[in-house]
Amino acid sequence: METSDSEPNKEENFQIKILNFENFDDFKLDILKLEEQCFEPILRDNEQGLYDALKMKSALCFGMYNETKLVGIYYLTLLDELNKEFFDKYLLSCWNPNVYKDYGKNNTYYIHIVAVSPEYQGKGIGKKLNQFTLDYLKKLNIKNVLIHAHEGSMLNIIKRCGGVELDKLENLVNTGQDYYLCEIIL
Repeated sequence: METSDSEPNKEENFQIKILNFENFDDFKLDILKLEEQCFEPILRDNEQGLYDALKMKSALCFGMYNETKLVGIYYLTLLDELNKEFFDKYLLSCWNPNVYKDYGKNNTYYIHIVAVSPEYQGKGIGKKLNQFTLDYLKKLNIKNVLIHAHEGSMLNIIKRCGGVELDKLENLVNTGQDYYLCEIIL
């Protein structure tokens, strides 16, 4: 695991770690537990979905740790490795990636999950993870980032870094929340 010092809150010791798939068994339960804290059951990954997303050649997974505790997660893959069947199986049939203007150009990443432990929300962790991720992708010469985000802090973070709404999904899978497909041009 690679690490990067990061201090969203100077009182606590936060660090971003790049989680590599070959260590999947070491961190999978931490991610699934974090998703359980953050999402309704229908919005959470199961172990197979997490495995299938992170085994992709382009998969990136960044964890924010406070000491040894996972408090935030970002994971994403190259959009071109995704298809409608993957979205139908794991991402609530919310979209067909083939319709995106840059699909097939290998220059766009799709963010699957962003989660911050409720006890650590409001401490800048989502903002730090987002900035770390965008900076990392810029170094890879990625041009675009896509995410489905619901109203609230994540959507605000996306908009503050230049993200724009491309589409709205009302009451996604009867969660009572509207989700927005957002694009960030790097």
